[in-house]
Amino acid sequence: KIYLHAFLDGRDTPPRSAKKSLELMDATFARLGKGRTATIVGRYFAMDRDNRWDRVSSAYNLIVDSTADFHADSAVAGLEAAYARDENDEFVKATRIGEAARVEDGDAVVFMNFRADRARELTRVFVED
Repeated sequence: KIYLHAFLDGRDTPPRSAKKSLELMDATFARLGKGRTATIVGRYFAMDRDNRWDRVSSAYNLIVDSTADFHADSAVAGLEAAYARDENDEFVKATRIGEAARVEDGDAVVFMNFRADRARELTRVFVED
């Protein structure tokens, strides 16, 4: 199974530009016949580098436990709901897309980001027990 847990930018990109990328990923999954977007959350929560666990925990709980205050049937619907709450991409609150899809022990995780420092806090909880 392939699940995308999308951390939205909105700081190094225009504040409301994630829709095109999410649509592209949905089209790619459809073409491949496998995979789906499982969660969306803004980088403010997922990519903190200053040990603010109160922020990062919402992203961690989203991808590990599927715990979220917001749910949507599709990534685009979840993003549009966030925009309706006046959240730009960077500040999109944890949103589960469709059925729960959790990162579990033994899963492979591919983490892509331009700057390593933004990934450290969330990565640390996966590799340190």
